[in-house]
Amino acid sequence: MCFGIWQEYLIVRTDTATAQTQLQKEHVRPFDATGKPMKGWLMVAREAWPKDETMNMWLEMGRDFVWTLPEK
Repeated sequence: MCFGIWQEYLIVRTDTATAQTQLQKEHVRPFDATGKPMKGWLMVAREAWPKDETMNMWLEMGRDFVWTLPEK
């Protein structure tokens, strides 16, 4: 899985270094649905992707990361 929707958030999977960089942005926080944040997963509020182009950037980030993972 590279991205999805959880409640009102876009969830994006990426590497931990990229996640740390993205967490510096407003309206982005660690994905924490269980009380334990998941490494490399981001919760992106709607305010962080006000335009389709911005949303595409988040989706491409998740897709590009998943392409680097080994096949199962």
